[in-house]
Amino acid sequence: LYVLYTGGTTGMPKGVMWRQEDVFMALGQGIDSVTGVRVTSDKGMAEKAAAIPTPMKFLVIPPMMHGAAQWGTMGQMLQGHTIVLLPKFSPEATWEVVAKEGINSMLITGDAMGRPMIDHLLEDPSRYDTSQVLAVSSSAAIFSPTVKDQFLEVFPNLVITDSIGSSESGFNGLR
Repeated sequence: LYVLYTGGTTGMPKGVMWRQEDVFMALGQGIDSVTGVRVTSDKGMAEKAAAIPTPMKFLVIPPMMHGAAQWGTMGQMLQGHTIVLLPKFSPEATWEVVAKEGINSMLITGDAMGRPMIDHLLEDPSRYDTSQVLAVSSSAAIFSPTVKDQFLEVFPNLVITDSIGSSESGFNGLR
């Protein structure tokens, strides 16, 4: 079993148990999230990851004690992408890492991170090189339409993934 000790974002803090195979298939890309095709072997998945010509650079902003951070990291890592961790959240540190590392995609926890990030960026949009940003994924907390719209004003072609679910219930869909 895989035990995730949750911080209680969607309820009380607790340990949530998952079968390792279920974590791998549902959250670790054992089932391709785009095609729905299940991997047939570990080797096949490794070969697919190794064949990526230019891996994405994925910034994990929530702390690793957060289920979204663990599962986002696992999914991206198993697909062969580069994982960049932020030791402590601050809007300024986030955008500095985005610029320095050429981040393509980042994981946030809704407005709790998104609002201060976009507010800071809007103070001086030219301060950071954000030209590589393609996607923002939010999980476990409300990502309001207002804040999403602010991100889309700055990044008109941004792909926003807003996941619905919790460590207790699993992945329940996208908004």
